[in-house]
Amino acid sequence: MIDRLSLYPRLRNHVRHVREKAADKPWLVAVGYKPLGAGQDPAKAEVVQLPSDLFIEATSSNLDLFLLPGDCTRLPAAEMHMSRGSTSTDVFRDPHVLVAKGFTSTAFADFAVSFKDAIRGISGPKKDRDLLIFLTAYLRSPVARYFLFQTSSNWGVSRQEVHVEELLRLPFPLPDVTQTPQRAWEIVRQVARIVTSAAAEATEPFVDREDLVRTASYSIEPLIDEYFDILPSEKDVIGDTLRVIIPSLRPTRKRRVVPTIDPSKPKQRDEYAKRLCDTLNGWAKSGTFMVRGHAAASAKLGIGVAVLHKVRVGAAISQVPEDLDDVLAVLQRLRSITSRKLNTLELIRGAKVFDRDRLYLVKPIGQRFWTQTAALNDADEIAGTLLMHTPQGVAWP
Repeated sequence: MIDRLSLYPRLRNHVRHVREKAADKPWLVAVGYKPLGAGQDPAKAEVVQLPSDLFIEATSSNLDLFLLPGDCTRLPAAEMHMSRGSTSTDVFRDPHVLVAKGFTSTAFADFAVSFKDAIRGISGPKKDRDLLIFLTAYLRSPVARYFLFQTSSNWGVSRQEVHVEELLRLPFPLPDVTQTPQRAWEIVRQVARIVTSAAAEATEPFVDREDLVRTASYSIEPLIDEYFDILPSEKDVIGDTLRVIIPSLRPTRKRRVVPTIDPSKPKQRDEYAKRLCDTLNGWAKSGTFMVRGHAAASAKLGIGVAVLHKVRVGAAISQVPEDLDDVLAVLQRLRSITSRKLNTLELIRGAKVFDRDRLYLVKPIGQRFWTQTAALNDADEIAGTLLMHTPQGVAWP
């Protein structure tokens, strides 16, 4: 998926830096201004005029999908004091997209507002307003977050941070270069209407703004998936990354739960078994056999077992095997099968054991072993094993 998305034109193809002279790049990207440090003399600083006296902090909770004038603070004067750096204020002009340095907050602003260097801004001409709103929604989407998590240099390794060049590396094809330009423009305009409507509704009294943003995001997400042609299996991989992998990075005292090692639930294991079977059966849909699967786990042992049954297509659906009711009994059976080489239960964890018309998969109980991504990876490994071994080597010729 990363390779496929990387074939799209990048955001940098449409965005230029302050000192870059490129007539074919109508959008401008820049970080906010760097305030005077402690001990610096304000009298020696350069005073730069701002397009407005509105200012927004990167830590503002309102920096989410859209920004309203009432969310901002007013400076004593429409000016800033700078000791160094670019004095351009074009990035503070509307319409523009505001992205926090840690990629934790993204919002569209339809008015001029200034910010510090903890925010990156992307501004453009007013005729590109809908495209900039679409860009805002895209930057908040699971697709963009997944791509940046997988490709950025800091996120997932040290602190969560996305550099400007990494942001500009995002895939961002304009509607006219997609396979269906007319439909792509419809999606862009529809997203713009959703965001504009939510922003207008947020100005009314007694409105739950968080719910407005949540509802708008829920409506936008399938449109972004359609725009980038995200497949159902790819969407599952993205979802696993955002829900399980990313929240497991750098646990803190306030966030002690680590989803990757948190025990999986029966529903998650059932969904794993279903995706595993559906994937294998999809690859062998022209054959006379299919697989059916069940899963069980023991919290005390910290081990789960999935078992796949090879049956003829159209055979009656059987109940869950009785031997799965007792995970320890299953492990004892597998140990007896492999007793000549394996002498401990610890060594059998993560094993895939073929036994006549069954395949046993022994896995730790942690969530990361029972995600949809794990099911896809296991299906790939099982298929590879069947293809690479002779009929005498495995039980499923």
